[in-house]
Amino acid sequence: MIRSIYFERYKKVLIAACMLVIATGIFNAVIENNQWKNTYNDPYNKENFEQHREDISYWDDEEEKNITFTSFAEYQKYQLMFYSSPLPYYKTSKASDYSADILYRSNFSTYFISALSLIVPLAGFLCFFIDQKTGFNHFLFSLGISRKELFKKKIVYLGLPFLVSILIGQSLYVLLIHWLIPAPYMNATLEQLFTSMISNFSLLFFLLCVSVFIGSMVGNVFFGPLTLGVFLFLMSWLPDSIYSLGNIIKLANGTYLEVFPRTLFVDSVGKTGGNIWTNLIMTILSLLLIFWAY
Repeated sequence: MIRSIYFERYKKVLIAACMLVIATGIFNAVIENNQWKNTYNDPYNKENFEQHREDISYWDDEEEKNITFTSFAEYQKYQLMFYSSPLPYYKTSKASDYSADILYRSNFSTYFISALSLIVPLAGFLCFFIDQKTGFNHFLFSLGISRKELFKKKIVYLGLPFLVSILIGQSLYVLLIHWLIPAPYMNATLEQLFTSMISNFSLLFFLLCVSVFIGSMVGNVFFGPLTLGVFLFLMSWLPDSIYSLGNIIKLANGTYLEVFPRTLFVDSVGKTGGNIWTNLIMTILSLLLIFWAY
């Protein structure tokens, strides 16, 4: 009975939410590929390089100075390389040039690449918060259904399909972007991309579970959204704070030449692999919060 009630109430919204999540992955792959093509096909790129070649350079850590490009081909390779890092470009130009402690960024990403970091917690929060404020839960209680049973069924019938759609959308993004960008410039393997996807999914799973916890436990029409807003703000601030604290600790220990790796939280799918212990901690915390809310 609960399944049919939830299906009747949420089927359109659930389908729309799942399609939005999947479309986000496809949209990001298409947009990034188009940006890469625009750079590749820029008719004024070579002319601009020849006119300003003395001013176009890259920083070399070993020589500790700016190095000019020897040719347009070298400069174009530098421009079109899909993933970059703080290291000189020639040290990350191949997929095999990889370190788990280095943060890699797409040279062609947009603001939409992290859209799921907002969509997922909003969906989790609203799924539980709205039913409390509209009195739908009281209707279900009148049918003799316990709160625990309602919570469990909502997780199974709504939460799990939504999580599956996230995995489908991310997988499509990985496969598309690896297929669309030519091999010489796609300096990441499918294994590296899927590893990054797992780390990003762990973060999204954590965001979803916390938002579900807030939506089910903080029912006040004012403090519920406020709590979610404060949480999202803290999550945007927390990673940099942890990285800064790590650098301070390294400095205090006399290892100031070693920068604390900025790879604990993977906010978008790419070449950055993340940290297995961070993923494990976030997963455990997520499950504890769901158990608490249950």
